[in-house]
Formats: sequence, structure tokens, C-alpha cells
Amino acid sequence: MALQGMLWPRTVEEATALLAEDLDAKPIAGGATLVAMMNARVVEPHALVNLGRIAEIQGISTLPDGRIRIGAFTRHRESAESP
Repeated sequence: MALQGMLWPRTVEEATALLAEDLDAKPIAGGATLVAMMNARVVEPHALVNLGRIAEIQGISTLPDGRIRIGAFTRHRESAESP
């Protein structure tokens, strides 16, 4: 099966809906492992759901109760440079 394209959801809800409606689609973040597996033909996803534009899983913030939230898609550099 050939790769049909890259999908760019803007929310976690949209990403999970895209993945639920196409069980052959795969999420992609950095992509190193997935791309290597695709090159080796270990996996052949129908589509890729790129998580890079989902703001709610990026960045570092302080919650109202004082806890620190580090999003799953926060870059290492951003963590290192954060006070």
C-alpha cells in the first residue's frame, strides 16, 4: 500500500479522530524510527498524522496551582533554556 499523504491536525482530538478513522495511518513526531521502519518496509502506513502543529502538547507552562507542565512535544532545547 502506498503512502497517501501527510495529515496536519491542530488538536489532540483531531489527531486521535484521524488515527481512529484510518487504522493504517501512523502518528509521526520526530520520525527517525518510523521513517527507518518505512524504508525497511517493516511498516507501510496509509497516511502519516504529523503531531508537530498541535499547540496543546508543546511548551512549558505553570499551572494555576503552581505545578509545571511540560508538553510531550516540547523540544529538548526549550527545556534546557527554560528558567
